[in-house]
Amino acid sequence: MSGNDKPAGKHPAELKMQLQATGVFALETPPLVVSIRHRLASAFGGLLATVFLFAYLGLIPLAAWGVYRLNAKITLASAVRPIGLSLVGCLLILSLVKPLVARPGRVAEPHRLDPEKQPLLFRFVKELASRGQMPEPSHLAVDWSVNCYCVFAGGITGIFRRDFDLVIGLSLVSGLSLDQLAGVLAHELGHVAHRSAMWSSRLMWNVEAWFSRVTGEPDRFDLAIRDSLKAAGPASKLLLECAQWLVAPGRGVLRLLRLVEGAVSSGFLRRMEIEADRYQVRVAGTEAFLATILETNLLAVASQRAVVDLSRMWQRRRLVDDFPGLIASLRRGYSAAFVERLRAGMEKSGNRIFSLHPCDRDRMAFARAQATRGLLTPGLPAAALFADYQELCRQVTLDYYDRDLRLEREGCNLVPLANVLDERKAGL
Repeated sequence: MSGNDKPAGKHPAELKMQLQATGVFALETPPLVVSIRHRLASAFGGLLATVFLFAYLGLIPLAAWGVYRLNAKITLASAVRPIGLSLVGCLLILSLVKPLVARPGRVAEPHRLDPEKQPLLFRFVKELASRGQMPEPSHLAVDWSVNCYCVFAGGITGIFRRDFDLVIGLSLVSGLSLDQLAGVLAHELGHVAHRSAMWSSRLMWNVEAWFSRVTGEPDRFDLAIRDSLKAAGPASKLLLECAQWLVAPGRGVLRLLRLVEGAVSSGFLRRMEIEADRYQVRVAGTEAFLATILETNLLAVASQRAVVDLSRMWQRRRLVDDFPGLIASLRRGYSAAFVERLRAGMEKSGNRIFSLHPCDRDRMAFARAQATRGLLTPGLPAAALFADYQELCRQVTLDYYDRDLRLEREGCNLVPLANVLDERKAGL
């Protein structure tokens, strides 16, 4: 991780005292051993993922050969070849090629942090990785989400590279204690802790992410057509709408392949999540792990409600200046009865055939079987790791509006979170 052991702006002795208070210096754990069975299963899953990718690639020359054969055999009167059939065949081939060459339409870009401005967080992650026998991220970044994840450079072509960014969702930070957040970080670092299984897991996730993007998200070609439709005349509008329909065959084939690929890969990916849970449980402990699962679900429900509220505010040309704070405030408003109902639902949850993560019931059962005590100081808020946490929330909120949602905020009123909460209490 880029940074200095003696970051600017904070005295080393003060930084060491703050780290000592977290309990991270007492975290000494032996490396976890990955079983041969898991390594073989991961390798097999990675190979299966490539089969579906190459199956799609193979459809393109197959379609070209099919069009050529039909065009060579089928003729009309006077030996005129069916121009219409050839045109349709060429359009089918183009619809298959488009997902391979079209660039993503919207790419979420997390907010990278400066180690000199966030010395405690960078040093904490460094110590956590070192003492927990886990790889150290190249950079730290944040976004607004109720999530924590790793971003690897190079996509599918970079599966053997070790450098990666660790992205921390500030909405998740708002609801967790420091030891709970440390467990979540350990889970993500655990995914890349063993090089022998890392390439296969990254390959599966990259293939799944590619299928998900090209089937469910508009690319730059789609967005360009949508933008052109807004100002197009009748004739141009008809042509643009036809262009939208022409890409449907390729997308349909991709959706079918993704359906089969998801059913095959989901079991391997769920197993990988359980393996990463081993790191989380031994760092955070069983009780903190169970509390983290519950709190993450509550924050996820709150984030869905916050998106609805944000949509209503946008209709009035108003936006809250702290979106993670809005999610946290909605979470705090849940009654004990609601929390208990959610907990009961988690205990009854089950895995579905296309689930990429194990159900909460299985994860909680795994943690209970470990019966592990936490190794870090409990009770400290996770936000204590961040310098100027509120300002950071404001920055990622604006990034969310501008980069992810691409909102035209000119003429829009950015409202302080406190005002939004006051208006909510007043029923406005």
